[in-house]
Amino acid sequence: MEELVQEILRDAAVDYHSVTGRVKTEQSAKAKIEQSPDKYGDFRDLHDLLGIRVITHLATQVDAAEKALNAAFDVDEGRSTDKASILSDDEFGYRSVHLVAKLRQDRATLPEWRNFADIYFEIQVRSILQHAWAEIEHDLGYKASVAVPREIRRRFARLAGLLELADDEFDKLAEDANRHATKVDAAIRGGKDVAVERDSVVALVSTDGPVRRADVAIARRTNRKLAPDTSPLYATTRAEELRSVGLKSVDEVTAVMEDQWERVAEFASGWLLEDWEDGDADDPVLPGISLYYLFIHLRMTEEGDSLNVMPSSFPGDDGDISYTDYLERKASKRTRFERIHDAAFSDADQPRRNS
Repeated sequence: MEELVQEILRDAAVDYHSVTGRVKTEQSAKAKIEQSPDKYGDFRDLHDLLGIRVITHLATQVDAAEKALNAAFDVDEGRSTDKASILSDDEFGYRSVHLVAKLRQDRATLPEWRNFADIYFEIQVRSILQHAWAEIEHDLGYKASVAVPREIRRRFARLAGLLELADDEFDKLAEDANRHATKVDAAIRGGKDVAVERDSVVALVSTDGPVRRADVAIARRTNRKLAPDTSPLYATTRAEELRSVGLKSVDEVTAVMEDQWERVAEFASGWLLEDWEDGDADDPVLPGISLYYLFIHLRMTEEGDSLNVMPSSFPGDDGDISYTDYLERKASKRTRFERIHDAAFSDADQPRRNS
């Protein structure tokens, strides 16, 4: 069931932190039936024998996940609740969506799901911060109750309010970041110059131009696929590297790459073909890989030394090696690295760079 929920969320393009499941123990199930004999006749009346918990990064993703799950399962609206909706206007506390559901008829008739056709289960959906509140409150045993001192209840309420504000602020930050990324992408595609930063690198590597040509050439020469997009972390690292060698704007990066993209592609593919292990054969090339090798080239041109910028892994290494062996391999690899670089740039003029 975990895998099914994960598949449903992925198909609906809902970003989530985790999906976990648990089966209620026989002892716990018996205790619940004994506590409410009028409500539960036997195990079949329990709707939470199987529980799935979905944790999202943002509060807005809770709504998206709930919508996707409602569409995919037969949800019992009468037994499902949104815990936030039952809080009063001046009350803060546990917030989570609880869906009581079973398989829809079209899925329940499939051979692999027939044994689960009429079994109800519970899906809890909440954000990371909502989950943090629920776990801490549960572990400390301080639910809102007259048995808990008023001052402690008040402090818990204040913390719950802070977490709710933080959830809202993370949602707004995500919206602002998306708007900024869209604005930067439109600017680059419209030919405007922008500063080198994460979002501009993401836009640059997906736009036709010398960077894209270099990435495509590297993928082709190494017989790899070019991934459809790059990751924010990868783009952030590339932006930091470019700025460290004096390339502060997209126009500056484009000007240098226009002169050097073929040599950068030759350098990168020459090294990757020698350095990559057979086990990496299915790994795609990430858009922006040419920017990494441009950075290495510029650092080597400035410093005349590859020691601090070349990749540090050793192909075929097994386990720990002695420091002496490490230095020997480093020297050998460094020599090969510089040879491949120098061969690619042997007839190159210095790249054009703005001061």
